[in-house]
Amino acid sequence: ADQFIQLPMRFPAGSNLYGWGENEQNTFAHNMHWSSYGLYGRDQPPDGNTNMYGTHPRLTLLDKNGDAAGILFLNSAAQEISLVPMPGAIYRTIGGILDMYIFLGPSPENVVQQYTEAVGRTPLPPYWSLGFHLCRYGYNSIEKMQEARDRMVKYKIPQDAQWGDIDIMERQLDFTIDPVNFYGL
Repeated sequence: ADQFIQLPMRFPAGSNLYGWGENEQNTFAHNMHWSSYGLYGRDQPPDGNTNMYGTHPRLTLLDKNGDAAGILFLNSAAQEISLVPMPGAIYRTIGGILDMYIFLGPSPENVVQQYTEAVGRTPLPPYWSLGFHLCRYGYNSIEKMQEARDRMVKYKIPQDAQWGDIDIMERQLDFTIDPVNFYGL
């Protein structure tokens, strides 16, 4: 496609790279030996190197001296980063409008401060949201959902909120409720 963008990056020797979306990995620092991580926002369960529900293409680089820098690739198209042992990375996207932010640190704390200054700082959450929540896919009916709540009460497990997944929706459409299986919700 004529919108394909590829950006190679070289990092200082001995650097560690952190971040990049919602994906599974065994360590905080990424494996720099030919690892690739794709990002495309879709609803899928965790599965190795594929991204989970959302995307967040932000990286923090920490060199061997403790100096840090950050990068945010703000783009709604599918994206990928391939890590190479040089150390370095290759950023790829199939299009869209790309806004790239670079945060110069020099400390990891400064990188986060600069990042939140650019995208906005997190507001304090509502008090109830800090409580105990229960959510799952597969209730299948309002009766099963109520049974889960009843078990929480029976076993004295604290609960402040209960969520349903896409199975409580009419044909899995956002902002709807299945009028048959979840009538009365």
